[in-house]
Amino acid sequence: MFLIQLAPWLGFLRISLAGELVRSQDFVLVVESTAANQAARLRLWRFVRLNWHKILDKFGGGTFMIDNIIQELVSRFSTQLELEEVRAFFDGKDLRSASRSLRQALESIQLNIRWRGSHQAAAAAWLEDWSRREAAGAAPPTARHWPN
Repeated sequence: MFLIQLAPWLGFLRISLAGELVRSQDFVLVVESTAANQAARLRLWRFVRLNWHKILDKFGGGTFMIDNIIQELVSRFSTQLELEEVRAFFDGKDLRSASRSLRQALESIQLNIRWRGSHQAAAAAWLEDWSRREAAGAAPPTARHWPN
């Protein structure tokens, strides 16, 4: 079922990149929308890596479109593995002005990793509390129930 739900996104990405039915400048909007969907984000990352040469051919190396694609695609990542994948993928690639966007995206990932490390245990405890309360028929916890 998960793949069926993602199939339209991936098909739309292909159609958008081709630029025949969707205007080329709207490809970034498709990337933004897909990146906002946590379930589709890793598939999008794979799609962009597999089609990077087509994306560069279409938009050129130093355009704001490439800047936006990089920012929207990877700045929401929040694990060390994702950070390493992004670094490895872009290592040695001529990004021209998009290098700045990549640096900013890498900083965002590092901040996300730190935030996750600081808050993941508290979020898990809150979710467990919520689950217990819901199972018992009690009111769900509010923000004041958030562990310190």
